[in-house]
Amino acid sequence: MKVHYSKWVSLPMVVIGLFDLALNLVALAVTGSFNLHVIIGAVVTLGGLMFLITPVFALEDDGIALYRPTGAVARRFPFRSRSEIRIDGNRLMVGDQRVPVRTSLLNRSEWRAFTARIAEGATG
Repeated sequence: MKVHYSKWVSLPMVVIGLFDLALNLVALAVTGSFNLHVIIGAVVTLGGLMFLITPVFALEDDGIALYRPTGAVARRFPFRSRSEIRIDGNRLMVGDQRVPVRTSLLNRSEWRAFTARIAEGATG
């Protein structure tokens, strides 16, 4: 099970990046001089798309994998049983380790499904 960023995080980045890119491409066409904002707009757009596509973390059979926006696994939090996973307020914990995710930035429906699956694993 994978949990992604909220669309409210990624879509504004894409829109702002595209706006900056388009505006400065028009300025480039009109003035003929290159502006650094062309590159900035492209980078922000690419970053927003990566946040849209790449999951924040994934629940695997033997652990939780935390992903970088590029799609590479940044860190793994292994567990023997899903009963070791708990949610302490807004903190996701595996054993004594805190998984560094901000729950307010996550896709709410995926987060609810994740918490339900964790509750099933703890009781069943």
